[in-house]
Amino acid sequence: MHVFSVLSLFALSVYIYIGLYTYKLEVKKEIKQLILYLCASLSIWSFSYSFVYVSSNDSYFWIKLSAVGWCTFSAIVLHMVLVFTENRIVEKLHVRLLIYTPAAVFLFTSVFLFRPGYVTPKPISDFFYVGDFLYDFCYLLFSLILIYQWGKHSNSLRNKKQAHIILAAGAVPFALNLLTQNILPALGFNPLPNMGQIYALSVLLGMYYAIVKYKLFVLTPDMVINEILSEMVDLIFLLSPEGKILKVNEQTVKLLGYSQIELLDKPLSVIIREKYAVNALLESSLKFEQSKHDQLHCIRKNSELLPVSFSCSPVIDHRFSELLGTVIVGQDITVTKKLEKEIMQHREDQERIRESEERFRGMFYKHTAIMLLIDPETGMVFSANEAAQRFYGYSAEAFQETNISDINSALIGKLDEAVSNIIDLKCNNYYSRHRLANGEMRDVEIHASLIPFGRKKMIFSVIHDITERKKAEDHILYLAYHDSLTGLANRKHFYERLSQELERAKRKSEVFGVLYIDLDDFKMVNDTYGHITGDHLLCEVGKRIKSCIRESDLISRVGGDEFVLLILDILSQQDAQSVADKITEALKYPIVKDGIEFIIGASVGISVYPEDGECLNSLINKSDDEMYLKKKMKKGTGSCLVS
Repeated sequence: MHVFSVLSLFALSVYIYIGLYTYKLEVKKEIKQLILYLCASLSIWSFSYSFVYVSSNDSYFWIKLSAVGWCTFSAIVLHMVLVFTENRIVEKLHVRLLIYTPAAVFLFTSVFLFRPGYVTPKPISDFFYVGDFLYDFCYLLFSLILIYQWGKHSNSLRNKKQAHIILAAGAVPFALNLLTQNILPALGFNPLPNMGQIYALSVLLGMYYAIVKYKLFVLTPDMVINEILSEMVDLIFLLSPEGKILKVNEQTVKLLGYSQIELLDKPLSVIIREKYAVNALLESSLKFEQSKHDQLHCIRKNSELLPVSFSCSPVIDHRFSELLGTVIVGQDITVTKKLEKEIMQHREDQERIRESEERFRGMFYKHTAIMLLIDPETGMVFSANEAAQRFYGYSAEAFQETNISDINSALIGKLDEAVSNIIDLKCNNYYSRHRLANGEMRDVEIHASLIPFGRKKMIFSVIHDITERKKAEDHILYLAYHDSLTGLANRKHFYERLSQELERAKRKSEVFGVLYIDLDDFKMVNDTYGHITGDHLLCEVGKRIKSCIRESDLISRVGGDEFVLLILDILSQQDAQSVADKITEALKYPIVKDGIEFIIGASVGISVYPEDGECLNSLINKSDDEMYLKKKMKKGTGSCLVS
């Protein structure tokens, strides 16, 4: 078999493996699809050319089949680079169509205008060869430039290293293909056949190395949060302190009809009809207060009005008492408003009660929203629609024997008070936790109103399951105060806690200590054994330090290999020194990673309140200075040992 045919089959196996490997990773859905398309394009190209190389006469079919691969390759690469570098221009449909238009044109030309027994007109032939060269050259060069700019302007070392790998891997086939298929043939020297599908191995192997080494494409915690927000069925707005829109989720775009670009940097008042409500929520945020606005109207792009209710929460930097922005969660209350309108019709026209009730029942039982009718006198569930039966796990018969307090234990003994609140407010929105039939607890938002039903009144409740939203909010709060690698408190968390303890110590004349810890020669481990080993050692060191302190104390990671401890309820400098000695002793035992033993030394600086300072900065600086003095004294002793 021809050597190039063997190489092409080898490339085929690599592309199939990388495509399947990437498909199993936790990456963004669009990136995963584009990688699969890229591997499929290269696989078709490689498979076809393995036959082209060994077919002396009848290679027409395989050349046509290979066109599916080499015509689409450059377009898929550019599309994937635009998505990966988060270039918003690719979100527009007409831009995506433009990206793939040259691929479609050259694929059509290759398949239908070049065939045996047909003389292709020279203008078409010239257009095809020149145009295809410019298409591939410009698309791939632009892709390399985008990766370079992305890595250059990124603040993440991980992103910079990924960019370097992809640039190096992409430049090799780009240069080889340009040299062997264009420059040398132009000089009358053509030593090699077309083998772009083999050169492309460099790109895919570079991507594979970046995935394994630096987790290329893998979701980070921030990406996970973005994915959660994008899947939420509520409208989500993130506003600047001035009231301008910084971010919206996909549901907001879907409901309002605007694109992301059309909404960004616009004042919220552009899409809210009630301007007074916008001013009120901005004033509440400036006062660091939460607010709720019922029955507002969003102006859709087609000028229609969407009835919504808004919950607004300020995002605050407590250390500086500074407003960072406002998070607005809105709910489409179209269904609720429609139901309320039908209820009013019941009151206004008694002769049509039966007809209205039938319409209500039909909508009630078949509607996808979770709905309950509750007897306000006994608390028994009078009726539950099919969505409620699926959500709570009770049958229609079981609901007939269920009291609302079995679902919401907070209402035990307080049903009359809840009914009074609904009557006084006419409509009542509140949050609670509901128990399902299997014992699981779910966070819910309830819209309850008192409606006439037959000869008596019933509590009509529409329930929204907000469990995932609550989890997302809790996770966002956790990420704001914890180090993503070790799970320890981060710098923000430590400074806020230290400020609190300073105030408490001043009031009660207490003593506490601050320990500043820096690992010795840790950079050598990182550089020699890689960041995965370094990360493992940081996590293990964090665990050992944490085991040396009490639950009331606080350990935080404030830098690459720097930890700061807050030691409470001590009497003197000697007590703080005892903790430092205990930590030093704990770190003497080796940490094993991949069969290698590491002994990580540490330099510990100590400051004690009020002896070494009575403000936050003086305590931190004193412990930091002492730590660096000890590190300088130990410098050159080789405190990080590997065996």
